Amino acid sequence: MGNQVPATLNGCGTYCQTCEPKDGALPCSSGYMGSEEFVETREVKQMHAWSSPAGSPRADMHSKSPPNALGTASMGTSSFSPGASPNASPQQVGVLVGLLGRLTGMEDKTVQYPDGSTYTGCLRNGLKHGPGVYKSPTEVYEGEWQDDLQHGTGRQIWSDGRLYEGQYVKGHFSGMGRMVWRTAKGTMCYEGEYLEDLKHGTGKFTWPDGRCYEGEWMRGKRHGRGAYTTAKGDYKIGYWTEDRFIRWELNTCEQDNVNRMLR
Repeated sequence: MGNQVPATLNGCGTYCQTCEPKDGALPCSSGYMGSEEFVETREVKQMHAWSSPAGSPRADMHSKSPPNALGTASMGTSSFSPGASPNASPQQVGVLVGLLGRLTGMEDKTVQYPDGSTYTGCLRNGLKHGPGVYKSPTEVYEGEWQDDLQHGTGRQIWSDGRLYEGQYVKGHFSGMGRMVWRTAKGTMCYEGEYLEDLKHGTGKFTWPDGRCYEGEWMRGKRHGRGAYTTAKGDYKIGYWTEDRFIRWELNTCEQDNVNRMLR
């Protein structure tokens, strides 16, 4: 399912092993530098959910079932199911998939691949189609499939601790989703809209130290109007263009002061 992306690649929302934050000061709305600490990090610049050691959401997902696929089996190897509680029992998962298979004409099977990965769930014409669980040494995906691609609602967990849960379209993060990264500095989280694996639309990104950006994104970068909260809890509305900070939005009092200066 494509080459893995090196861990050194920057990306919006993905932990980048070589990226470190820059320190500076929080500029006030007039453009002068204030005393508050402002950390504008490259952890957000061009970070994408797929740029990580584990590769894209489709990495290691086999495109076709092998000709020697095993026969039917229950979902006993699964610990969760799409649309169900993560604590659902294997028996409950098996009943769900079995019923859906009978209703839709899809088969309920377990497929084993030469690399040790497995898929347990519905198949149609030999392709993953419907609810199912894929497990490999590096990741687990539980959710919906269409024509061998993740499509619909799903949940994906990687061996490095990353987690994505939300919507997929033809194998990509698309729609509403939530991505969590666990790093040496703590947990980062993005919750919002995706388009083809990139943050696109509106969403909220939170850093381990409590900093937060909530606003508009375009192609994986902050773009448009957004609210920035510092680690100390200071709150500002600002504007970004392709992840570059442009200016802060003036509040009523600040705007009045500027108007008086211009008279």
